[in-house]
Amino acid sequence: TKHNYPYHLRFGTDLTFSQLREQPSLILGGFSSIWTLRMTQNLRFNLVQGEDLREPEVIDRQTNQVWKAVNPTANGYADQDYGILCRLFDAESGQIVLVAAGITTFATEAAASVLFDPESFSSMVKQAPGNWETKNFEAVIRGSIIGTTPSSPQLVATHFW
Repeated sequence: TKHNYPYHLRFGTDLTFSQLREQPSLILGGFSSIWTLRMTQNLRFNLVQGEDLREPEVIDRQTNQVWKAVNPTANGYADQDYGILCRLFDAESGQIVLVAAGITTFATEAAASVLFDPESFSSMVKQAPGNWETKNFEAVIRGSIIGTTPSSPQLVATHFW
């Protein structure tokens, strides 16, 4: 809106592939979004259900590093939570897609906040190679949960290609 670009707000299953082809998109949500799961399934950092399908986690497919929510409870609260943030030049839709997705909603919020906080975003970009503006990127974000609010996000890992 700052640059007077038109935008459309759509929720969950209301978003179709033909709409993804119309303009760049920001997709929020991990396991609740079929588009997140589809677009990130072959990336280095990935949200997966875990071995027993009850403990979702973020995995680094290159190093097999695993990040899980710390002390998760039945209502989704945790002391720490992890998520992914990525920008993809999606060949199928022909558009740029930003994804902010967490193990729980808290990490989704923490990942999304990196996009809107200049200090957090610049700390990620400091790790980027030259010409990063033309590259895809992905990051693992950790957020500590205080009550029902994630703290400032912390970058755990980044990957540019």
